[in-house]
Amino acid sequence: MDSNIPIPEARRAAIADAQIIPDLEDDGQVCFSRPFLSQHLGGGPQVLIVKIANPRPLSAQLGMDSYLCPNLWENPWCPKSPGMSGYMFVGLGAETTRFCTPETHHLFVGVARGQYMLMGLYEATRVEPLTTEEWKALPFDMQVKYSETTQRKNKDPRPVDAIRRAYNNGGLRVPCVKLNCLDFNETLYRRLRDHQSQC
Repeated sequence: MDSNIPIPEARRAAIADAQIIPDLEDDGQVCFSRPFLSQHLGGGPQVLIVKIANPRPLSAQLGMDSYLCPNLWENPWCPKSPGMSGYMFVGLGAETTRFCTPETHHLFVGVARGQYMLMGLYEATRVEPLTTEEWKALPFDMQVKYSETTQRKNKDPRPVDAIRRAYNNGGLRVPCVKLNCLDFNETLYRRLRDHQSQC
């Protein structure tokens, strides 16, 4: 599934000044699996919004109590390199009221299956849902996947195609959360990278 979907101009302008350039010798390109993150930070290996109930030594030392793990194949406007800002399409089901008040989280983005890259520390804030034009600009397979997610998370009894048509005509709108990069914790990245090299 193509994740190189351009962010519309107006939304791109809203995040144009929110960028951090990490001071890293490898540009922060090392990726981590979800089980690895759970092992070294805590939290579950499957949920998108990860709450760290039982911190590991690294997360305890850094005062981490949560992190986010969206992926590019369902959130193509997510940051694609450390320090960049972007958007994610989060707010269905139990997440309906999340991010209405700004929240701060470390962000790991799934850039390939099983490969999550640390992008930095972000402020996540709910913004206007996608317009029908923005929705229709997404590839068909991504629309189907998102409609399936809507059916599952919202417990929507309609067929997936009916849900997709509801997005097409504006009866449903995809929730959108702006991700502004605030900082990049180089210690967090280097410690995770060092742990991975010992595996």
